[in-house]
Amino acid sequence: MKIRALLEQYGFGMLIHKVLLHGVFEIPEILLASAFGSYLLIQKITNKKIIFDNELLKLAIKTFFVCLMLSIVSAYIESNLSIK
Repeated sequence: MKIRALLEQYGFGMLIHKVLLHGVFEIPEILLASAFGSYLLIQKITNKKIIFDNELLKLAIKTFFVCLMLSIVSAYIESNLSIK
C-alpha cells in the first residue's frame, strides 16, 4: 500500500530513484545475515556442536564486515537521497 501511494504521489521514476535505490543494498545485507544466522541456528537445533574454528571465525568476520558496509551504504542512500 505504501509503494502504491508513493507511485501515485511521485511517479515510478522518482520511486525508483529515491526509495527503492537503497533496497539494492539492504536486501542482500538482510539475506546474507539471515543465511549465516540460520546456519548457526540449524547447527544448534540439530544438537551439533558449533565449533568456531579458524575457517568459521573468518567467515563470521567477513560476513559481519560485508553486512556492515552494505548497511552503511544503504543508510547513506536512505538519509541523503530518499524522499523527505
